[in-house]
Amino acid sequence: MPVALPTAQEAKFYDRHNALSAYNICLALENQVTTDESRMHARILGYLILNAPSSSAQAEIVRAIHSCAQDDKMLLELGKCFRLRFILPFKMSRGRTPATPSNHSSRRSFDNVKVNLKEIMREAPRDHRGAKAQALIRDGYKCVVTGIYDAMAEVDNTTAMDGTVHTELAHILPESTCFNVSDTRTSSPEEVFVSFC
Repeated sequence: MPVALPTAQEAKFYDRHNALSAYNICLALENQVTTDESRMHARILGYLILNAPSSSAQAEIVRAIHSCAQDDKMLLELGKCFRLRFILPFKMSRGRTPATPSNHSSRRSFDNVKVNLKEIMREAPRDHRGAKAQALIRDGYKCVVTGIYDAMAEVDNTTAMDGTVHTELAHILPESTCFNVSDTRTSSPEEVFVSFC
């Protein structure tokens, strides 16, 4: 059974005068309409004011109600709009959300991305020499710009060739950006990614 809007005193608006004014408009509309559907639309507006998820959302709902406060038909259309566009989409799915992970084919690709992300996200070396060594391994001991092999290629017996040069490491990201990404307290890949950003 539909529940009537509580009185303004029960709703306890404290110092929110605009919200109280809009709520009183909803109360008056609820009392003067004659059909159950119209009453439901008036109540939707009132309950949206009372249960807005944030003060900015409440302010937006209040603003919308005040913008058509002089026209009851427009207020009822506003309530209907909230019902059809905001409330009903959440009621469309009658089934419960599955508690276990899905076996859908897209799930495997998501799991692969998660594993790859954990592999890629490694602790950054703390010194210049370690960073250069990792970059040379990643780039096949070549300069990314010129393609010429670094002198370390011969030292590590990666390749035996003439024409090696000493390359310099250039930091694109600040060195401190990748520190503490393998923190043992961080468990989920989302937290790892957030700590990286």
